[in-house]
Formats: sequence, structure tokens, C-alpha cells
Amino acid sequence: MTTDRIDNSQRTAAKVAGVAGLLAFILVVFGNYVLLEPLVIPRNAADTARNILAHQTQFRVALICFITYGIGAIVLLTALYVVLAPVNRGLALTGALFRLVFAILWLGASASGRRKLPESFRTRPLAGTRAGATRRKFR
Repeated sequence: MTTDRIDNSQRTAAKVAGVAGLLAFILVVFGNYVLLEPLVIPRNAADTARNILAHQTQFRVALICFITYGIGAIVLLTALYVVLAPVNRGLALTGALFRLVFAILWLGASASGRRKLPESFRTRPLAGTRAGATRRKFR
């Protein structure tokens, strides 16, 4: 089904898709390369965990950027479906469903980063040492 007319809802959805795509891209690049990358030390999980604990606000802002990116991906898929549905509804729906699966997986991974950090970095006393000595436990 080919249409020669573009209605106002498609025009608005195209504008929303452009703005949402651009903002989502900026947020994920900022969160990953500016906020998260300085905290990660390659091949050294202990120092990475110490950096994250020392800069919790920076890590949390990066997670907020990632969660906002996931929400932006949902807005983008909705807008693209509105734009592309008149051309081929089945293909537009298939693309939207694949993008929705991506967004759900992205949001799940971002949310798990916030929940698992305090559990994976616990301190407990070493056996046979003075009272103030601690050891780090990683799972």
C-alpha cells in the first residue's frame, strides 16, 4: 500500500523521531564515554569497583543516562511506527517489536547495574587479623 499523502500525525511523528533519536544518542555517548569510561579500569575489577564506590554520583548519573536512553528508544520506535505504518504496517510493526525488545533488554541491564553494585562489594573482617583490617569480597 503506497500513499502519496503525508498527514500531520506523520509530520509530527517524524519531528519527534528526529529529536528523540538525537537526544538519545547524545545521552548514551555522554553517559558511556564521559561518565562511565573514566571509572572502568580494563582487566582490573577490584580497582573498577573501588572507583565506582568512590564516585557513586557519577556512576548513578551514567545509569540515569542509560535509562533515559532506553525510554528514548521506546519513544523513537513509537514515532517511527507512526511514520512507517502507512507504507507497510506489518514491516513497521516487526521493526517496532525488535526495537522494543532491544529497549527492554537495555533497560533491564541498566537497572541491574544499580541493584547489584552494593551486593557485589562487601567488606568483612579477616580471620586472625586486628579488628580494623578488612578484606574485599567479590562475587
